[in-house]
Amino acid sequence: MGTQGQLAFDAPPASNWNPYYVAYARSLGRTPDEQIGIDRASVSRMTNYMLWNRAQWRAWAAEVGRHHLDFLVPEERESFGVWLEARFP
Repeated sequence: MGTQGQLAFDAPPASNWNPYYVAYARSLGRTPDEQIGIDRASVSRMTNYMLWNRAQWRAWAAEVGRHHLDFLVPEERESFGVWLEARFP
C-alpha cells in the first residue's frame, strides 16, 4: 500500500513511470517499457491510454458514489490508485 501522497504501485523508483500508466500496461499484459514503445509507434500516440484512464476514473467514481468530474482530494486519488492496483496487479 502507498503512503499519503503516493500511490500504491511498486514500479521501480528509477523508472519514474506514472502509476496509472503502469496499471494501463498491466491491463494489456505488458510492462510500461513494452507498452510505451507501442504507444509511441501508433498514430494516435497516447490516445488509447487517455481513453482507458478516463474509463477507469468513471468506473471508480461510480463504485464510490462520486461523479467522475468531481474535484478529488489527495485521499481520493490514493483510493483510486489502490483500486487500480487491485484491478490490475
